[in-house]
Amino acid sequence: MLGRRTLGVLACLSLVASACTSISSAPSDAPSLTPSAGPSNLASVPPTGEPSTQPTLVPSASVPTATSLKTPKPPKATSSAGSGQANLVITKFSANADPFVAFVDTRGRVTVKNIGSADAGSFSIGVSYERDDGLGYGSYSGVPVDGLDAGDSVQVEVDLSLQDTGAITFTAKADADGAIGESNEDDNTATLSVTALKAQPNLVFDSFSLTVDTLNAGGYGLNYRLRNSGTANVTDFIEISFTWAASFSGDTGTFPEQQCCYAHGPTFVPGDSMGESYGPVYFPQADSYVVTAAVDPANDIQESDESDNYATDAVTVP
Repeated sequence: MLGRRTLGVLACLSLVASACTSISSAPSDAPSLTPSAGPSNLASVPPTGEPSTQPTLVPSASVPTATSLKTPKPPKATSSAGSGQANLVITKFSANADPFVAFVDTRGRVTVKNIGSADAGSFSIGVSYERDDGLGYGSYSGVPVDGLDAGDSVQVEVDLSLQDTGAITFTAKADADGAIGESNEDDNTATLSVTALKAQPNLVFDSFSLTVDTLNAGGYGLNYRLRNSGTANVTDFIEISFTWAASFSGDTGTFPEQQCCYAHGPTFVPGDSMGESYGPVYFPQADSYVVTAAVDPANDIQESDESDNYATDAVTVP
């Protein structure tokens, strides 16, 4: 009869024969000879005695290979609408008087252009002046302008009247009060240099003619019209002389001088004109004559122009 030990050995050999694997009491450091079939989606089962939680199966995802990317350059900045500024410049500055005379109402013109990239709101144009010798200066009230669009121009009239004489420099300034923020605040001015003269009269002939005197045989009438083209009154009576020259004989002569304009009084104001006729006068013989009339021949009246005091006419005496 087989003992119990013998039966145990036989049982173990039977298990080996049946490909039974014995459980080692210690972990094995030897690597598995069976190649891995890849990652498994199956979760391990916890040992008996611990609560079992069914895990969620997560599908494997492929990870793209990282590549080196350059940081893109930021786009160039562009000015948005309304981000620019106005820029007011004076393109023309002129006086309406030539010659320029002191103590006379005188006007000028200033042209302003907005060369900036934005519209300008309301602003003013100021004018000041200074004597070139440094002995006098002044300024005028500003002229308002109700805004100026970018690229547009405006022309305004300004006061240039002076109570001073001599060499003068005017300065016109756009945005005189600094109301407009501009891209350039240093180009708002323009200058105008003049020589201001003392106000003076200027006597000229508007007309001069010789006519036959039908009431006096052989006589002629001298007809003239004077005008004060200056800037001051004439308060003295005005002398007028008449000289003649014969074309064929070469003779010369004069007619009596006349004091003009008694009927108009002693004051001859700027812009006024007056005319008279004088005669009869007689020529010495038959000839062709040129008669010259001169106003203020002795230059007793100080005028702004002494070279325009003459007028001539011709007549043939049979």
